[in-house]
Amino acid sequence: IYARVCLQVYAYHASANSPSPTMVLGDKNPLYSRYLPLLQDLFPQARFIYLVRNIKDNILSYQQVYFDMRKTADLAWRWKKYNREIQESIKRFPHKYLKLSYEDLARNGEHELTRVTEFLGILYDPVMMSFSSKPADRTASLGWHQNLTRKLNTSSIDKWKTDMGDEEIRLVDFIEPPGGKRKDDATISIRLKALQSLLKTQVYSFAEKTFYELPLPIRARLSNQLRNPDKR
Repeated sequence: IYARVCLQVYAYHASANSPSPTMVLGDKNPLYSRYLPLLQDLFPQARFIYLVRNIKDNILSYQQVYFDMRKTADLAWRWKKYNREIQESIKRFPHKYLKLSYEDLARNGEHELTRVTEFLGILYDPVMMSFSSKPADRTASLGWHQNLTRKLNTSSIDKWKTDMGDEEIRLVDFIEPPGGKRKDDATISIRLKALQSLLKTQVYSFAEKTFYELPLPIRARLSNQLRNPDKR
C-alpha cells in the first residue's frame, strides 16, 4: 500500500506540471544510495540510474551548500561510502542499473540520454534536451538547484584542478586513491586528518540514518530549519 501511495503522489505531481502523458516516474536524491535494498523491495519494477561524478569536483560542489558538511575529508569519506553501497547493490541486481558519468553526460548529453531511454524502454525525443527552456518551478529557485534552468555544459568539469588546494588533493587521494591503489607517501598529518574524519563521518552516517527514521512532520520541520535558517 505504501508503494502505491508513493506512486500516486509522484503521478499527481507529474500530471500537474506537464500536459504530456507520463511514461516514466522518477526521482533523484543521493540519499537513496543508503536505502537501495528497501527501494528494490518496495518497487520491484524500478530501474536505477547511477550517476557518478569525479570525487574532487563533487566535494567542491557540496562545499557550496550551506546546510551540508563542508570539510574536504568528511565529504570524501561520504562519497566513498555512498558509491560503495551503490556498487554492492549493482552486484546483486546488475540488470536494474545503468551507470552514467557526470562528465560524459555534460560533454555528450544527447548520446547519454539515448542510453537512458533505451535502458528505460522508451523512445528518445530531442525535446528531452530542451529542459532548460521550460518555466522554472519552485525547485529551480532553490540555490542548490539553480542549474536546472541551464543547458548542459562542461564549466564544472575538473574545477578541482584550479579550485582545490594541494593538501586537500593529497587528502582526497589518500581516502580514495586514483586507480584504486594507495601510495605509501602520505604524511602523518594527512593520515591523522583522514582517520579523524573517518570516525566523525561514521557518527554522521549513523545520525543521518536515524534522522530519516523520524516521523515526516518532525523531519520536515527540522529540514526546513536547516535549509532556511532566516525563518527560524
